[in-house]
Amino acid sequence: MDPEPDMLAEGRKRAAAARVGNVSFVVGGSEELASLIPDLGIVKGATISQALHWVHDQDELLRDLDRLLDPDHGAVALIGFVKDPDPNRVWLDRSPWNLVEPILQRYLAGVPEGPHPRGRHDSFPDVLRRSAFAELELLTHGYESVIEPSADAAIGYHYTLSNVLARLGDRRPEFEAEARAALDGADLSPIHIHLVDSALVAKRPLG
Repeated sequence: MDPEPDMLAEGRKRAAAARVGNVSFVVGGSEELASLIPDLGIVKGATISQALHWVHDQDELLRDLDRLLDPDHGAVALIGFVKDPDPNRVWLDRSPWNLVEPILQRYLAGVPEGPHPRGRHDSFPDVLRRSAFAELELLTHGYESVIEPSADAAIGYHYTLSNVLARLGDRRPEFEAEARAALDGADLSPIHIHLVDSALVAKRPLG
């Protein structure tokens, strides 16, 4: 579930590439969740990533999830709770990949930023502990991985942040053309790195 159609299109593409057919993609934000509960039925779990930063009323969302998730075994998992190292910044902070961000900022100059979560909500553990899902467990998994840099990935990363696509509007093709020109000839050699996947899992306390 995502309010941005482009994000769902990418999800469908990846699901098709992985031959995964049991996934549904729904356009919408957290505000629509309550209205979907009668159609969704009871589900086992909910996974959320950094999108939780942008939820206007996190407490209300967790109350909705309390109605949606299995009363005995339902859980909420905040994916990517630990980002050390951040797999995106590992290469996007390197030259020439770090040229994309300043180019983007030039195209966004003068365009209102809109709502931003920075500093406006409590920590995720505090939010969860005052919800029905107050029992927390941090799960981590370290592994060796390979990052394959590309212009598509460098540009696409920035589209996952904030409301960049909406702010770019019809200037998106112009921005992408300039960014791709700046990255022309970039070293596309794979980057080998040790990564840590993590999830902060929240369950209802037993008893």
